[in-house]
Amino acid sequence: MDIYSLPAAKFMSKKVITAKINSTVQSVCKSMYDNNVGSVVIVKRTNGGIVPVGIITERDVVKIIGSIELFSPQVPIRPFMSSPIGHGKLRDDFI
Repeated sequence: MDIYSLPAAKFMSKKVITAKINSTVQSVCKSMYDNNVGSVVIVKRTNGGIVPVGIITERDVVKIIGSIELFSPQVPIRPFMSSPIGHGKLRDDFI
């Protein structure tokens, strides 16, 4: 069976951990630790509801800490998130 012909739902996490766009690096890292996950989707409230606007991964956190000479865990997460993020429907093909 070719994995590229499987729907995206086969590869998705059922429990997605999110953080608000105004969160700090520390709060996002705490959420990652508490939930034992390697990434957190950053969301923003709009008139249409809550929408994903970015993502932070463990690798991003390493880059944040390594790139700032005097690192403070209270720095905002927004400048460091990967954005925009791609999205699709559960039935979409993997590619």
